[in-house]
Amino acid sequence: MIDIENADELVGYLRENGHIEPGEKPILRTLRGGVSNKTVWRRRDDNSAWVLKQALPKLRVPSEWFSDPARIRVEADGLRYLPSITSPGSIPVLVFEDTDQHILAMEAVP
Repeated sequence: MIDIENADELVGYLRENGHIEPGEKPILRTLRGGVSNKTVWRRRDDNSAWVLKQALPKLRVPSEWFSDPARIRVEADGLRYLPSITSPGSIPVLVFEDTDQHILAMEAVP
């Protein structure tokens, strides 16, 4: 399992999976405060921006609170479905989903 909060791991993962070009150096910023996900903002050389989320098996709370990280699929399903019932542009676009790594990427909102 990769750690998307580790910049080197994340850039390697994005390159290996064809989400960025081989020589590209995206700007990454870890977004703090998430309890159930690791969350990273990523901007490419072309200024497009994504938010990547990776579901955690143990929530970031003092007590022992575990949750199946496969739940990220439900969020990805919501991002696929909601545009069909909402106003255009009101839902971030799902960029990709990786069910093995429990990651999804969506377009960042302005």
